Amino acid sequence: MKYFITACLATISFYANTAEWTSFQEDALGVDEEAVYTISAFSHVDYFTTFSHRGEFLWEIPFGSTIISWRKENEQLYILSKTRNGSAYFLSCVDPLCGAILWEKGIFKPLPPNEDRTLGELE
Repeated sequence: MKYFITACLATISFYANTAEWTSFQEDALGVDEEAVYTISAFSHVDYFTTFSHRGEFLWEIPFGSTIISWRKENEQLYILSKTRNGSAYFLSCVDPLCGAILWEKGIFKPLPPNEDRTLGELE
């Protein structure tokens, strides 16, 4: 079983290193040269968890909202989530080395076309 998991991780690592990270990833697992990223979705909370390539736990962020996509780009990790009732979306920017949330923006229900749209800030 240990060899099977190692082979799977090696295959995923090869794919992740050869694939372009040009669009948001909707997978529950991502691997790059720095770490292994996982999304664990439960009924009331989703977890974005990061491990080293040797399986050591690095950091974890719980989300009360549902994680719908994510992408690592330019030394930052972007996570898109939405409330469980679908009333708002959130874009979070995370430091992939330590798991600190650098900023988070809320995107709320659409406004009529004649009103200005501003994004809410959550801090």
